[in-house]
Amino acid sequence: MLHGRENPTLVRMHDLAKLGYSEAWLLCKDVESHWPPSVEYAIGKGRIKVSKTVCSYGFTRPKETYSVDIILKNIGSTDLIVAQNPITSCGCTVASIQGSSRIKRGESTTLAASLKPSYAPSIVQEIVLGIRDQETHDERPIRILLCGTQPAVMEIMPTSIDFGRLKNGGLSTRSIYLRQTEADRFQVDKSSIDFSGTPISVSIREREYKRNLTEFQLLCQFHPHRLPAGQHSGNITLTTTSDFNSTVKIPFRCEIEPSFISEPKTLAYGTVERNMRVLQQLKVYCPGCTGEISLSVLAVPSGISISRPVFQDGYCLLSLCFEPTIAGPWDGTVTLGAKDIRNGRRSVLDIACSAFVVSKPD
Repeated sequence: MLHGRENPTLVRMHDLAKLGYSEAWLLCKDVESHWPPSVEYAIGKGRIKVSKTVCSYGFTRPKETYSVDIILKNIGSTDLIVAQNPITSCGCTVASIQGSSRIKRGESTTLAASLKPSYAPSIVQEIVLGIRDQETHDERPIRILLCGTQPAVMEIMPTSIDFGRLKNGGLSTRSIYLRQTEADRFQVDKSSIDFSGTPISVSIREREYKRNLTEFQLLCQFHPHRLPAGQHSGNITLTTTSDFNSTVKIPFRCEIEPSFISEPKTLAYGTVERNMRVLQQLKVYCPGCTGEISLSVLAVPSGISISRPVFQDGYCLLSLCFEPTIAGPWDGTVTLGAKDIRNGRRSVLDIACSAFVVSKPD
């Protein structure tokens, strides 16, 4: 059979990815069953016979490799030149010519193609192979489709998470919902979830959303501490346990506001004798700040004196002296004003202090 132009059914196949997997699968099977086993194309004065232009792998699994060899035979009167690097529609599809790129009259070469699908209900990928008549230099593309489908192993909502803008020490909570399907009654637990090394904790809740089908709610809490200011992103990776053992990556992002932090955050002196001096160093810094930091003392409780702040190695160091004069429970708050010299950003830090003051024994 000689085809002088593109078959309209193949052109429509470009829109398969927009269909549900069952529709895409039926259309792929329909094309494959009605399309001839081999197809001939005219190229200038020459002709080429392609052993297969539509390949349906049937039901596929994510990340598994499916291969096919397609024979290209020169059945014309001139030599043909095949492009060594076919164009593929995505990185999950690989194609290469096995042998010489020049096909002499009556000879053949092999196009080795493979598909390694990701998680998707329907898979329709295209290989475009350029072939040229050596004598007339006429050229035409040959299109080959690799098709397949995967049963709906789970429903995921949402497919990405934005924890928003927050400060170090803040908390942002988001939920991910995973639903079992008739095709895959998977299970999920905390040990199968990876958060790319970010400070995210998770709790899992279950409920029956349909008869004998479970919905898992993953309550993700993002609690940053000492993260640099700016944009942060990563993937929440979870692996379900079932016949499919699916691995799903859910992208997340957040923005950390520059904020000032003190170490320690509170001053608990414990039991202290009256009129006894207790020295304590306090370090103040700002993750993400690139310039010098200045500190001012806004308020200080009785019994505490503070030395002049010293800036070194990206942080400010203060020495606090606690010398109580009255026995009994004692508490107060040291209030500091912090400023990033470079951009003028200001913040107020409240540091809670506590002690129990006792009189010296006679």
